[in-house]
Amino acid sequence: MSTGSVVLDESVEPVVPFGFEIGGALVAVVWLALLIGALIGVVRSQTLSGAQRVLWAAAVLLLPLVGALAWWVLWLVVRSAAQRRG
Repeated sequence: MSTGSVVLDESVEPVVPFGFEIGGALVAVVWLALLIGALIGVVRSQTLSGAQRVLWAAAVLLLPLVGALAWWVLWLVVRSAAQRRG
């Protein structure tokens, strides 16, 4: 599309700068890694019963950010307590 002497490229989105697009992609990748890591941790946990695994997996899937962060925080607390005991 041409408007006088200015040529507008319709493939470029001038409203959202490129840096924000990269930042959003990085946040999405980190969030996905956190989510997948939490699910793997729930499945591989030897301290949880079957019902507890199902509940944690449901929490991580239904509340992706809160559930995954809660899993990681509790995992770190339990791990550090176990290391202090011996």
